[in-house]
Amino acid sequence: MITKDELINTTLDAIIDTHETYLEWSGNEWLWNAPEYLLTVKIAEKIANIDKNKFVTLEDNVEKTLHSSNAKGTGRVPSKIEQMEDLT
Repeated sequence: MITKDELINTTLDAIIDTHETYLEWSGNEWLWNAPEYLLTVKIAEKIANIDKNKFVTLEDNVEKTLHSSNAKGTGRVPSKIEQMEDLT
């Protein structure tokens, strides 16, 4: 299992790495100008490279998230939402 200190240090290393990468890619723009997802992916990558048991995932399935958080309502889906589903 990953310790709290390992997680913190790995995350900080990922932030530094992401900043250096974005400086290079963007011609010296600072990290706060980068898309948030770049930092998310770099942190996940660094955590995945820790040689211990872990499970790393990004943006889990929406249906699963709603279910596990008990955020799904009961009853019929409103017709306007059903119409939106038909558009996809």
